[in-house]
Amino acid sequence: MPKTQKPLFSRPFLSALMIIIPAMVLLLNLTAPDTEYPAPEIRTWETASGIPVIWLNQYEWTTHDGLEMRVLFNHGYSSDAKLSLSESTFDLLLRDTLPLSTTHINERLNPLAANVSYKIQSNKSELSISIDNRPQLLKPSLDFLIDWLPAPTFKPRTFANWQNTHKTQSQRKAQLLDATYDAAPTSTTFYDSIQLDDIRNTYQTLTQKIDTIIIVGSLSNVEEMQLFTNTMTASFSAVNNTPHKQANTLPSLQKNAGEALVESYGSFAIAPLIQPKEWFSLQFWTTHFLQAINAENAANHIELHIEAAQSSPWVWWRIMHAPNVLQSAHSHKMPTEQYYSQSILEQLTVDEDQFNDSLEIFQQRTLLQATQTAWWANIASQVTQGDTKTLQNWINQYGIELSEFSLKIYEQQRNTFLQTNPLHEVQVHQ
Repeated sequence: MPKTQKPLFSRPFLSALMIIIPAMVLLLNLTAPDTEYPAPEIRTWETASGIPVIWLNQYEWTTHDGLEMRVLFNHGYSSDAKLSLSESTFDLLLRDTLPLSTTHINERLNPLAANVSYKIQSNKSELSISIDNRPQLLKPSLDFLIDWLPAPTFKPRTFANWQNTHKTQSQRKAQLLDATYDAAPTSTTFYDSIQLDDIRNTYQTLTQKIDTIIIVGSLSNVEEMQLFTNTMTASFSAVNNTPHKQANTLPSLQKNAGEALVESYGSFAIAPLIQPKEWFSLQFWTTHFLQAINAENAANHIELHIEAAQSSPWVWWRIMHAPNVLQSAHSHKMPTEQYYSQSILEQLTVDEDQFNDSLEIFQQRTLLQATQTAWWANIASQVTQGDTKTLQNWINQYGIELSEFSLKIYEQQRNTFLQTNPLHEVQVHQ
């Protein structure tokens, strides 16, 4: 075959391709279907004792996806008659509170592939129950809850051997909460030692202040679940009128005498979560704040707590600081009379490319999580506060708002919804 220098394609043809291919890509992008985020259906009922029940279910869920249950209480640590009483009550509840048993609750539930945990906020508390939904394990788990939750046995010997590990942090948290929401303890015995009768009385108080029960997962027999909720809550009562408190408008700094900063606790109030984009923004802000603190050489450890599912939402954190001898010259230096976290909060910056990369990962992760029962249980309890109308709006909007989420929207939310000023801080020096 004779060789030729003639190009395979003519220049006009290549020029046309340069116009046609981008146009085709744009057309495909415009006509491609949007990502469909899973949307569970809501069904509600009320127990014979008047407690609202919310059931979330997706058509794709089966008994192999697990069953999640949340019992929400309109009682938090701000209502405690004594310091750390709510935390202590839940702590002891998960110990050997079955009659004639010395085994902790989760050890008893382990053979049934079930477990129980708790979460406490200033105005609300939550008992979180994860259950294997297969029939041969579901019924024994539900029977266990019926035998346990209405009348747990708080044993004197267990209480005598129990150590209150919540007290120190609870005291700092109480200081922060008072500074943020004017929630000073009113009891004259608030700092007295907790007694066994205090634990028993607090649990009884909790059972008379049930807000909602949330059930997430596939139910092969709804009537049986309704019978279970009726039986378990026969002696319980519903209360759903937690009052809202106005946040303080002035910042505050509390500290003791001493040269070296050992711990610092910080907080600020936030607005109630109403729209999904507010929750998305809170997730991104949390990541950026933790990254800034972890990059700070003077910080040894940080805990961040978001208490959003309540009438007086706030964010608070605890930082354990490295000794001065272990800090480098690059550590954050703070004048004696200043807040530790203030400059870090004010200097939080976001790189657009990094944000877009993080957003893509966040969208993909949310798409996966939204197929899981545990994720929806947490959204229903910790984001929408067990409110059916708010939850339905969240289900309707979260996919749209996540698809449209951007750095611009995040910055708008950060500047309005996440107002870190006034900042409140408690410093521990030695």
